[in-house]
Amino acid sequence: MMTCGCARRLLWPDTGPREATVEIVAAREHASRCPLCQRFLDDMRRLSERIREAMPRPEAPVEVRDRLFKAIARARTDDTVR
Repeated sequence: MMTCGCARRLLWPDTGPREATVEIVAAREHASRCPLCQRFLDDMRRLSERIREAMPRPEAPVEVRDRLFKAIARARTDDTVR
């Protein structure tokens, strides 16, 4: 039987799509039926969004962005890469 603590450890932090192991499936099923886990996960998601919004977003220097875009363009047109 999946406990709240185990489900929360498996599901948070939310790292996006992941392999649906037996444990992950059980944790998701538990969280879908458990109001306390739903609230915890919602609270953590909101907190994460607030932190992300509050953090400065440094921008790469123009020279770095230019080199990166040129490298991507070269990789897309280079037939030997494929």
